[in-house]
Amino acid sequence: MPTLTYQKTVNAAYLLAAAGVLTMPEVAYGALLDLGYFMLKFAQYLFKISESALEHLVGYIFHAEVRKTKIIVFYIILAIDFGVIYYLCRLIHRIFCRLIQNLQASLISYKSRYIAYWAESAANKFKLIAGCNVVLSFIYLIKF
Repeated sequence: MPTLTYQKTVNAAYLLAAAGVLTMPEVAYGALLDLGYFMLKFAQYLFKISESALEHLVGYIFHAEVRKTKIIVFYIILAIDFGVIYYLCRLIHRIFCRLIQNLQASLISYKSRYIAYWAESAANKFKLIAGCNVVLSFIYLIKF
């Protein structure tokens, strides 16, 4: 009797998930929206907790009144946000540069394969042109 391995269990879970999405797409879409809503609410609560903790820390360190503490916390959060935006911009730039390099490499590969194909025998060229003509003629006859 074969044993149930971890990979078989994972594959079965993927298969069940795909079958569930295909048979009940509205339920899957609703669950995805609920998960997104939960993640956003969790991030909001996490932000509020960290902001409150930062306010208490700044108030304790600087012995400032509430208004000044809120101003200091605002600028600290603003600096953190600018740092995150700067990091994301660098990350996106790096991703796009890598994408452009991959696209250029694939373009060079396609060009070299195209040139190598047309450098081959005339019979292959004739087969390609004849096949395209047959397909286009068939489409023309069906359409008109």
